[in-house]
Amino acid sequence: MQDDIANLVQPIFSHALALRDRLEGGQPLNIDVEQATLKAILGGDGEARRQLDYHADPPRSGATDRFLGARFALVCWLDELFFRYSPWSRFWNERTLEADLYGT
Repeated sequence: MQDDIANLVQPIFSHALALRDRLEGGQPLNIDVEQATLKAILGGDGEARRQLDYHADPPRSGATDRFLGARFALVCWLDELFFRYSPWSRFWNERTLEADLYGT
């Protein structure tokens, strides 16, 4: 199971770090396009959706202690990476992935 999660996580790390490097290099990029790409990678394919360690526990009525999965941790990391350590800081803070994908 750990290899399955690693195979889902590695492309996200690779893409995000390469994107940040391109931004730091002054490449003109569109934040909307790049966030859409990150969301697509985060969404994963059908196999990723079956991995509860990656995607999360199903919602339960009234539950407040839900496990959100590795995907949630990745979303938080991406928000921190682009908010704190990229030229998109101000723009990213106004439209975080966490707010968009989780409403939090």
